Amino acid sequence: MLVCLLAGAPCAAAQPGAAAQPADGLATGLAAYGIRGTLTYRNYSYFQAVPQDDRNFYNEGILQVEWARRLAPWVSLKLVGEVRGDTARFAEGVRFQIPDDDLHRSIVALKEGWADFRRGPFELSVGKQLYAWGTADVFNPTDNLNPRDYMDPIDSEKMGVWSVAARATLGATQITFVVVPVFTPSRLPLADSRWAPPPPSTPIPAMTAARDLPEVEWSNVQYGARVRTTVTGWDLSASYFEGFETTPVIKVSQVPVAPGVVVPLATPVFTRMRVLGMDMSTTWRKFEFHVENAFKFVVRDGRHDRFQIVAGFGYTWDEFRLRWLDRISVVAEYAREVNLSTNRSSNVLAEEDLVRLGLALPNNAFSDGAAGRVTFRFTEDTELRLTGALDFTNTLGSFVRVHVAHRIFDALHAEAGLDFFTGERGKTFWGQWRDNDRFFFVLRYFF
Repeated sequence: MLVCLLAGAPCAAAQPGAAAQPADGLATGLAAYGIRGTLTYRNYSYFQAVPQDDRNFYNEGILQVEWARRLAPWVSLKLVGEVRGDTARFAEGVRFQIPDDDLHRSIVALKEGWADFRRGPFELSVGKQLYAWGTADVFNPTDNLNPRDYMDPIDSEKMGVWSVAARATLGATQITFVVVPVFTPSRLPLADSRWAPPPPSTPIPAMTAARDLPEVEWSNVQYGARVRTTVTGWDLSASYFEGFETTPVIKVSQVPVAPGVVVPLATPVFTRMRVLGMDMSTTWRKFEFHVENAFKFVVRDGRHDRFQIVAGFGYTWDEFRLRWLDRISVVAEYAREVNLSTNRSSNVLAEEDLVRLGLALPNNAFSDGAAGRVTFRFTEDTELRLTGALDFTNTLGSFVRVHVAHRIFDALHAEAGLDFFTGERGKTFWGQWRDNDRFFFVLRYFF
């Protein structure tokens, strides 16, 4: 997703087993016990207030602690816990529930936690897990297993799902099968957040119902399979997923409120879909090329069968022979969504209606859009990243981030930057947040 492009890192999640190696014999302190962590401070300073949120400053602190240990040659464990607090009530209360469908984050939470069992080429992992399918940076149409925390849609975070994953590695080929028994929705911006749509200037005669979450039953179990291999320099994969879109669509019905009088009722529901996906990537000289696509067919509670595709390349210059510049890296991608068929009798709002109402989220950003990043690495410790995204759907809208990252020393890293949004509200994806221009500062301590 977009957060990976902003961070300048691939959208990869830790795979079971890989992060749970025994501690090195030279490790000292907490590392000797398989413990490591990160303490993060974030500040966002917005240039103006908005009708739904008059706060210009947002501060957040996050303590993340990871414990990983191989208990035997065939079994390992990993736990990642978080403690977080902020000034906007994004985190509120302490809860541990399955599924994690609360509107707020928990102050204390288990971000990941799984047991991994291996025997020869076979592996089985059970617990709360993160997955990373696909090769693109800006948007991964094949990556549908994990929901996201969109309380800050630009710096969104993946959420773990309680699941069982079986893998078989046969030479250059890996086969994965995943079962997710309980559906976890993405966490959306709070109603009083600046990322939520502003109140209408004139009252709308309509009612809004609570989210209609899928029940815990056999017919709502989610599952997916993926085959990945390498052939003559090409990394290839094919995947299948049956489950739910993690962000809701709006289903409109009518409710009688008096004899002969009805008003519209808007209910957030989750589309059940079948997804056939494919991705490939290769390198040629200093170029990296990749393409990822998916056919998404509605099973229920959806309006369109869709085809989504993302294609792009990366390139690195590293022969400048300059003391002040080590390398320049470029990533550029174009994404497109095509409606294959439309259910004319569906009472689900179309995607353009979500944009018009200010309800669109980053998984709606690239129906016709482009994104790119240029990274100037001056030294091993300092780099400048320029990131941009364009929406061509109606009139032009854009997002631009200027981002400086510096390693003060090995354990302490600092980042700062600016975010800018342009576009017409109601017609462009990025225009819905055009009042959210901001400065941000991040300080991370690793232990």
